Amino acid sequence: MNGQFSLLGRERSPPQQQQPDQFIMGIGGNTVGGSSAGSNLVSGNIMGFIHRFQALQIARDSSDTLIKDLLVYAKEAEDKLRTENNRLQNELDEAKLDLTDARAAQRDLQIQLQDAEGRAAYYSQGADLYRKQNQYVVALIDGEGLVFKPEFLRQGIEGGRRAATTFRMLILEQCGDHANEIQVMVKIVANLATLAKALKADGSIQNESDLRDFFVGFSQCLSSFDFVDIGTGASNLSSKIKGK
Repeated sequence: MNGQFSLLGRERSPPQQQQPDQFIMGIGGNTVGGSSAGSNLVSGNIMGFIHRFQALQIARDSSDTLIKDLLVYAKEAEDKLRTENNRLQNELDEAKLDLTDARAAQRDLQIQLQDAEGRAAYYSQGADLYRKQNQYVVALIDGEGLVFKPEFLRQGIEGGRRAATTFRMLILEQCGDHANEIQVMVKIVANLATLAKALKADGSIQNESDLRDFFVGFSQCLSSFDFVDIGTGASNLSSKIKGK
């Protein structure tokens, strides 16, 4: 109380309270709890914390930005990879379909090839068999101008057989490797009476009947060998040879 005295003397007035910021920052005159130098030290520490906090905040903002950029990049990369993966998957599916079609076509071609080879082999065998069964040589001989060896003519029937066998062998020698598969057909056309007289006259045969026996043996030796007596007349000979 103003104007009152306590036991120790006049009562002091209550001390004036300092503002917190004045106490911390050292604003004003003498402060309670420290000098001006101490206030400056505290102020310097606070500013350091502020700067450090600001630096931390900048680093945190930069970190957040980096994370956001990474997430955006990862999302874009994922989208691109997904798109590329879908494209490759589509191409793979198409390739599988093409491969399936190609295999099916290959199987069809293989079946067709085997069928064609089978038919070709069948036709080849048939052709070979046909050639073997139908290969032949035909000899049409004008007997008027043909003189057999006298030793054959004089032997009669046996000489005719020997002449037929020898003649066939000489023909087959000209046929190469397929000689055994070839049938030889021989037809001799002549006027027997006229030819017999001519051969007897030059001494090739002793009797005219020898020539007749010769041609009998010649025709009997092989079923495909034949002698045709055309009688007299050159026109008959030409007609027989031409098959008329």
